Amino acid sequence: MPELLRQEAERLAQFRRKPDGDGLTVKLVSPQEVYNEFSSGVADVSAIRNFMKMYYDRASQTGNYPKYLLLFGNGTYDNKNLLGYGGNFIPTFQTLSSLSPSSSYITDDFFGLLDDNEGFDAQGAIDLGIGRFPVRTVDEARFVVDKILRYDKRIDGLIPGTDDPRYAGMVANYADWRNVITIVADDSDNNIHFNQSEQIANFMKNNHSVYNLEKIYLDAYEQVTMAGGSRYPEVNIAINSRINQGSLLLNYIGHGGVRGLAHERILTFDDILSWGNFYNLPVFMTATCEFSSFDQPDANELSAGVRVFLKPNGGASALFTTTRLAWAQSNFTLNDAFMRNAFIPMENGEMPRLGDLIRISKVQSSSSTNLKNFVLLGDPSMRMAYPQYRAVTTEVPDTLKALQEVIISGEIHTPGGTKATDFNGIIYPTIYDKKATFTTLANSQGSNVANFDMQNKILYRGKASVNNGEFSFTFMVPRDISYNTGLGKISYYFDDGEEIDGHGYFDQFIISGTADDYVPDNTGPEISLYLNNTNFRSGDKTGPDPLLIAYIEDDSGINTTGQIGHDIVAILNDDTFNPVVLNNFYQADLDDFRSGRVIYPFFNLEEGNYTLTLRAWDVYNNVSTESIDFMVTSAPGINIKELKNFPNPFSDITYFTFSHNKPATELNVRIEVYSLSGQLVKSMEQKVYASGFNVPPMEWDGTDNGGTLLQSGIYLFRVIVNEDRGELVHKTEKLMILR
Repeated sequence: MPELLRQEAERLAQFRRKPDGDGLTVKLVSPQEVYNEFSSGVADVSAIRNFMKMYYDRASQTGNYPKYLLLFGNGTYDNKNLLGYGGNFIPTFQTLSSLSPSSSYITDDFFGLLDDNEGFDAQGAIDLGIGRFPVRTVDEARFVVDKILRYDKRIDGLIPGTDDPRYAGMVANYADWRNVITIVADDSDNNIHFNQSEQIANFMKNNHSVYNLEKIYLDAYEQVTMAGGSRYPEVNIAINSRINQGSLLLNYIGHGGVRGLAHERILTFDDILSWGNFYNLPVFMTATCEFSSFDQPDANELSAGVRVFLKPNGGASALFTTTRLAWAQSNFTLNDAFMRNAFIPMENGEMPRLGDLIRISKVQSSSSTNLKNFVLLGDPSMRMAYPQYRAVTTEVPDTLKALQEVIISGEIHTPGGTKATDFNGIIYPTIYDKKATFTTLANSQGSNVANFDMQNKILYRGKASVNNGEFSFTFMVPRDISYNTGLGKISYYFDDGEEIDGHGYFDQFIISGTADDYVPDNTGPEISLYLNNTNFRSGDKTGPDPLLIAYIEDDSGINTTGQIGHDIVAILNDDTFNPVVLNNFYQADLDDFRSGRVIYPFFNLEEGNYTLTLRAWDVYNNVSTESIDFMVTSAPGINIKELKNFPNPFSDITYFTFSHNKPATELNVRIEVYSLSGQLVKSMEQKVYASGFNVPPMEWDGTDNGGTLLQSGIYLFRVIVNEDRGELVHKTEKLMILR
């Protein structure tokens, strides 16, 4: 890592050295230290490779081979900084055929080709798990390290900016998103992307059924024509919703580029900005073209994949992804090898780390140059968030019938298969109806009608206590089952509130028919609505990102099946054409199927008056509605006004100031300056005390986080303000630098 980023690299290294960070042996070395020893002080990409080969050759006697290499810093194709952008901390291997889009590539494999007679042309079988953090500033490095620690460590905190204990655990990174594998397939091309995605899905279903598959296939959604061309707006919504809910892995197969995925722009810069998955960070596998090209010298030209990785408050924990043009078949070969190795223990009995996965997958997929541009953006020593223990079902009826009250029991087993009699915690069971068949629509030329299966209709989602390794829960089967006879599925996720989690499934029971002795119910559920916390009253003010909290109760339980017309939905201002479906956001209360809650975040609501109506059904299909009024303001607590910098434009020094409505208050103030492309170039943070309604001016000399003077141009700056443990509020303005 470069000296500029040493502090953040050391923070990650210290975590990896600790027992809870896997107790690895970690050595930090700067590029200049390597150059001094291996290339007479001159920056040389071969020096880093030869440095790693030294350790590799020495290990031939000891057997203690180096396993992982993290390149903690960005690299660009402008190795001599002729363009003056900087940002080339750790060089990249670039092919000589740089003017050929089809045969050029950038690769980090070069650093892992450690056998004799390898490395001259980046060909050979890699011997290291290699990853890269494409960071250019201290802030970016800090954000990425924060994300890695957040991913690997238990975070059972509250939603940022709140202090309501009701939220505790709802946003913890130990949650049932770790059971979800999301598969996204492009359309067209004679269904090649669809067929490859189905091949992966079938492999997972046949070999790793403990995971729940969500399939987002473009050709199964309605395609619409807009000014910019064909689009799939419902696909954008589905992907954004899944990212915000969480997914262990998101696997995309199809077309892509530096600005997003698919010709229909199903993932854009704006989508990435909208994500709020602070804790539940997926790993991305993108079998596509140049989605994550990171070697552009100009920091204003960040690719979509790099933006996903660098996003401080969400995005991905890591990406297996491409940096140049790629080919469908070779991409799938690597993708298939990745999926076949990702969910099985290695020889030592441990689950693979990301570096193991990219190394093994590439070796098994041959040394084709078409695979060289696949890179890992992430920490190669990190594992995906695999659940550890197993839930085993011990009691379940042979057949579940509509309106039947059901008791299901089970126990927790250790990874070794013995009952964990000392395990106490909470288990989150989800009961799925039978799998259903869906049909693609052949929307585009080159797409063909095809069928695919998915088991995604939820009959019940709750939580139950686990005591001494045993659990039991009760629920009532909804009227809205599919009445054909078939097998259902129970999916479990559980954790002990400290460091142990696990999952399990059971799918050897039938769902069919209606109970003979059910008691009629003609009353709909009771609904209580709040925003942000339970002190909220109808008509109160909120910020642009309110959190919907709904408590729903019914003696029979709540319907979450998604049957047409019977969804839990939220409707803003009577916009019945665009309801927000909340079935997947409902969870029954602990040990009680009769009541539960919905917690759903809204983002970027415009200022104004709103009425939110929530509609919910019980399992007998009785309906109830409840409404709440609220006003969206720029800041419900702290109100920022008159934000400006002076002078503006400026050449040497400017001062930021604003007025507010919290006199005699100590405020946490952060100023962030962005380029017009959204790249963070400068951040400043301090506590200020304002006796009146204005903060003391904050000085800035027009340099970036590395101390380099920014070029002339227009920039955006944002002030973020909060009291200690108070809600964050922010406001954005423009400034101009004239040199």
